Amino acid sequence: MSDHQKLNLRHEIRQNLISRAQLSPHKEVCGLLGGHDNHLLSFYTINNTASDPARRFLMDPREHLRALRAMEQRGEELRAIFHSHTASKAEPSTTDLELAMYPGVYHLIASLLVSPPELQAYLYMGNSYTRIELLVEPHNGVPG
Repeated sequence: MSDHQKLNLRHEIRQNLISRAQLSPHKEVCGLLGGHDNHLLSFYTINNTASDPARRFLMDPREHLRALRAMEQRGEELRAIFHSHTASKAEPSTTDLELAMYPGVYHLIASLLVSPPELQAYLYMGNSYTRIELLVEPHNGVPG
């Protein structure tokens, strides 16, 4: 598997993503992840302003812009978009594909359908998604 088909995520960020999803079991949560290439280094929480947040997400535009600016100040690039699914699998839905932006950016989806919650990664290619291996980097030397 090529490096383009693997995505590295810090253990602390994975825990943060899962925790945020669990704290909002009836509303999809969302955010952006900054980093370099296939390494995700930071997570920016963004409020879900969708009219039906249990079934879809829509990022608050001001918070979205603020996160992109923060990434730029840190020397990071937008590398991934995160959201949770409250009652479906950790895979892109038809709505996710219809509303997707940023070809070449990864998408992380957490599913609360299973316990413990599942987190999967995909690469958005402009008209489709490709599943990507998600590698969780060790936390204090302990594999995640």
